[in-house]
Parts: sequence; structure tokens; C-alpha cells
Amino acid sequence: MDPRDPLGYPDTQGTDLAELQQLCDQSNARALEEDGFEQYWIVEGGRIIYPPAFVRDEEHEPLLTPWGRALRRTEVQPGVTWVVSNRHGGYHLSPEVNACIPEAVRRSNGYYEGDVEASLCAYFVPLRGASPADVLVVIEKEYPEVYAGLVSGRIKAPSGASS
Repeated sequence: MDPRDPLGYPDTQGTDLAELQQLCDQSNARALEEDGFEQYWIVEGGRIIYPPAFVRDEEHEPLLTPWGRALRRTEVQPGVTWVVSNRHGGYHLSPEVNACIPEAVRRSNGYYEGDVEASLCAYFVPLRGASPADVLVVIEKEYPEVYAGLVSGRIKAPSGASS
């Protein structure tokens, strides 16, 4: 285990991967309960190999988000990933899906925080299970210029969405 910011837990070395994984999970759970979350992981040959939700498969490096290191990533539909960090969470859109967001409010990095900006994803992608009418209420309040564009027809609503 390799704690980047020690919480009083010593570095642990071993060959029993299952035991190390259990210890890593316990240490992360304990750290999360304390008020200063620090991520612990298992390193082999200089590469992070556990926990898998903390690792980019292609690079074996922590995935950094605008809110800190990703602790969990869940693909909710093609091109749309829900990302959670120790501070916040939100959606990450692939470049192709991100192009669905109106340019005036589009995030170039494809990250949209989960409280308000997620309404843009829910409406314009659209996200399964999101009510376009309910999401439109948030857009009207938080993005009045986008709402005005939808009402006037300057901004096209996705098929099936009402404006």
C-alpha cells in the first residue's frame, strides 16, 4: 500500500494480494469516516493496481477530475460517465456527446458538476430517466440565456424534449 498523505498507517508490503486488497479497502473506509479522506492503493512495479475504480485501465494512473481524484466512475450510458471524488461529483461526457451541449455553456473538458450543470447533460444529451420538463425548470432558473434560446428556437431541443 502506498499512502500519498500518511494518516498514521504504515506502508505495508506483502505477496497476498487478497489480504492487501482487504487492508486497502479497510484503510480507505476508515479514512473516509475521518474528516480528511486520503486515498490508499496497492502499487506493483511502480503502477497502481488496486482499487480498480481509482485507476484508468489504459494508464494505471489516478483519474483527476475538476473536484479531485476520482474515487468511483460509472458509465451510465455510452459516452456519459458519472464520476465521484471525495469533494464532489458530476458527469463526464465524451467529446462526441459533449458536442450536444450548446456551445455557450459547453465545458471544453467535458465535466459537468452534479448539482446544477448536470441539468445541461440531462436535457441536451439527454440522460435516461431524467424528466425533460423537470430539468427544463432548472435550466430556466440557472441558464436563462439557454432557456430563452430554446423558447425562441435559436437553440434546438433534442428530439423528444419539450421547450
